[in-house]
Amino acid sequence: MKPSEQNIHMRYFEEGAYERAQDIPDDATITDLIKQCAYMDRYNKYPALIYNVYGMKVTVSRQEFNEKIDTYAKALDAIGVKEGECVSLHGPFIPEMGYIVLALIQLGAWANILQLATPEEESERLTKDCKVGVVFDGMGLYHEARNVIEQGHFEKVLVISPSDSFGSGLRGKLMNVYLNSWAKKLDAVIPHDDKYLRLKDIEKLAEGYETAPRAEPDINRIALGTGSSRSTGAAKCSMVTNRAIISNILQIRNAVTTVNPDIVDTRDSEFSGYAYGQRFLSHLPFLSTSLSILFFLPLLYGMTIVCDPMAALTTENFYRSIFKTRPAQIISTGPESRSFFKMLRDSRDNRPLDFLVRYIIGGDGITNEDYYEFLDVLGRHGVQNPQDALSVGWGLSECFAALTSKLSEVEIPKDEKVRLVTSVGIPFPATRIAIFDDDGKELDYGERGEIWVNADVTPTVMTGYYMDDELTKKVLVKDENGTTWLHTGDIGELGSDGQLYYYCRKIDFLEKVNGKSVYTVDIANDVIHSDETIAAAHDNRSCKLTYDPDVRYCYVSKFPSADGTYLTSAHIVLRDKDADLNRVLTRINDKLSAYFPDNLIPAGYRVYEDFLPEAVKKIDRKLMDSYLDGYVRPSGTGCVPIAFAEDDNGLFAVEDNEIAEKIML
Repeated sequence: MKPSEQNIHMRYFEEGAYERAQDIPDDATITDLIKQCAYMDRYNKYPALIYNVYGMKVTVSRQEFNEKIDTYAKALDAIGVKEGECVSLHGPFIPEMGYIVLALIQLGAWANILQLATPEEESERLTKDCKVGVVFDGMGLYHEARNVIEQGHFEKVLVISPSDSFGSGLRGKLMNVYLNSWAKKLDAVIPHDDKYLRLKDIEKLAEGYETAPRAEPDINRIALGTGSSRSTGAAKCSMVTNRAIISNILQIRNAVTTVNPDIVDTRDSEFSGYAYGQRFLSHLPFLSTSLSILFFLPLLYGMTIVCDPMAALTTENFYRSIFKTRPAQIISTGPESRSFFKMLRDSRDNRPLDFLVRYIIGGDGITNEDYYEFLDVLGRHGVQNPQDALSVGWGLSECFAALTSKLSEVEIPKDEKVRLVTSVGIPFPATRIAIFDDDGKELDYGERGEIWVNADVTPTVMTGYYMDDELTKKVLVKDENGTTWLHTGDIGELGSDGQLYYYCRKIDFLEKVNGKSVYTVDIANDVIHSDETIAAAHDNRSCKLTYDPDVRYCYVSKFPSADGTYLTSAHIVLRDKDADLNRVLTRINDKLSAYFPDNLIPAGYRVYEDFLPEAVKKIDRKLMDSYLDGYVRPSGTGCVPIAFAEDDNGLFAVEDNEIAEKIML
C-alpha cells in the first residue's frame, strides 16, 4: 500500500479523532461558536482578552468582546457591506482588527488581510474589487497603505487606532497625542472627511440597530482571505471557508488529544490541554497562523488572549512580555525562538517558566541542535516535561495555518536513518499528506519529494487564490484518479513512524548529483553538522547527531550562471566570532567538496553575528539573496574579498571589489 493509503499517523490519536475533526456544525460560523462562550459559566469568569500597548493595559470581558463584534457588524452593514463581499484590512494584529474579522464573518462577508509590507502594485491587484477598506492609524503606518486605500473604488474606510480600546478618557487621549506625533513626522495623517470613519462614527452608525445583523450560516461560504508572508514569493490571498477555519481548530485540539494521557489537561479533558483560563500570548503579525492559533483557538476554548504587539518589535520586548504576562501558551517562529532562548541561556535570570504549558514553533523551524538546546533550557527553568511543552509544527496559508505538530511520545525506530532536519511532527487527524516526485509518482517512506495535501479529504485546504485563477489551477491539480491535490511547493519526506520532515522550498533546487536532487538546504545542513553525521546522512545510515565545531547557522543563496547551472554563496553565524575565519572556511570547503561539484561549493561566505528576523519573524531570505558583495573566501594567504558580478558570459565571482562594482548586476 502507498503511504497515502496507510495513514499510519492515526495510531497516535484516540479512536474517533478523524470523525471529530470533521464534525462541523452546519448552522454556525466560527463567530457564532466564539460568541457562545460568553454564555458558558465556566468561561465567563475569565476575560476574553488583555491588551497591552505602550505601557497601558485594558481588559475585555467575553460579554464586552461580543458587543464589540456586534458594533462593527452593525456599522459594516450600515455602510452597505453585503454577503459575499470582500473587505481589505491593512494593519497589524490588534483587537479591533480581530473584532472586524469576526463581524464580517457574521455578515457573510470576508476580510482580505494584507501585510503592510505588500508591494503597492500587488496590493492594488488584490483590492481592486473592494469597496470598503480598514486601515491602521498608528506609528505612521498609514503611509504604507495610502496609495492603495486612496484609490477611487474605495467608498468607505474604517480607521482603526490602538487608542480605540482605551476609550475617550485620559489614557485614550494620551495615546492619540503620541500616535498623531508619529503620523505627522512620517507625513501619514489620515484625512478627515466622509470617506473615513473613526470609532465615534462607527458607534453612531451602530445606534440605529436593535439587534446585530447576521447572515444565514453557510459552512462552505468564504470566511477569510489570508495573505502569505511573502518570504518565498509574491503576495497571494488564500480564500478559506467556515468549514476550513473550524476544522483547523478542531484538528489542533485533537493533535494533543493523543494516546499519552500525560499531555491531556485533567481539569477538562474535552479541551485537550487548552484549559479555560489559561493565557495565550499573541504578538505575531496578522497571518493565518496568528488568527487560527493565537485568536480563534483560545477564544473558542475559553482561554484569555494576551495581545501584546510591542513584544514583536524586539527580542527584549518578547522576553519581558513572557515574564510579565506569564502565558501558558506561546507560539513563535524559529528565528525569534533562537534569539529568546539564547537570551534566556546567557542571562543570569533564574526566574522559572513553570507557568508555561506549551511553546509552539513554526515559521522557518529550527535546527536539530536548536531543538535539543531548547529542551535543556526549558528544563533548567522549571518547565515540567519539556518534550511535552516544546512543539514544532508545519503549515501554510493555503491550508489555513498548521497541518502537523510534534508529539513527544513518537518513538523513532532505532535503525532509522539520520536526518539533518528536525521533524515537524505528525499530520493532524483529518490531514492527508503524501510525497511525490516531479513526475507525479507517490514516493515511499524515507524518500524526499514535494509535499502534496489531499484536498478532497483535508477540510482545511483553501478554495483557491483570490484574483488569481491561473495560479489556483497550478497548485490545485487533479491526478489521473480524479483526486485533487494541493501542490505545496515544499520539499519533505515522511518517516516510517508517520512524522513529516520539512527541508525547503522546491524553488531552492540546484541540480542533480549522482541522480539525487540537491537543494540549497543540503549544502547549508552539511555546513552545520559534523563530518561523521553528514557521512551517515549521505549513506542513509543511522548515526548520533553531532555538529560542526565552528559554524552554528548557515543559509545558502543561489545565483544563475550562463551555462544553466548555479553558483552559491553562504551566509553563516560562527560559534566563536574570534575564530580564525580562513581556517574555518578552508575546512568547510574541504568538507563540502566530498559531496558536491565545484560550482556548488560556496564561492563566497558572508559572516553574521546573528540572522535577524524580518517583520513576520522569519529570516529575510530575499534580502540575503540580494547581496552581491561583502563576501569572503579562503586562500593560502588568508581570506580575500569576493563580489558577484556578470558580463556577457554570465554571472561569476571576482576577488576585487572595485572591479565587481563596475560590472555589478
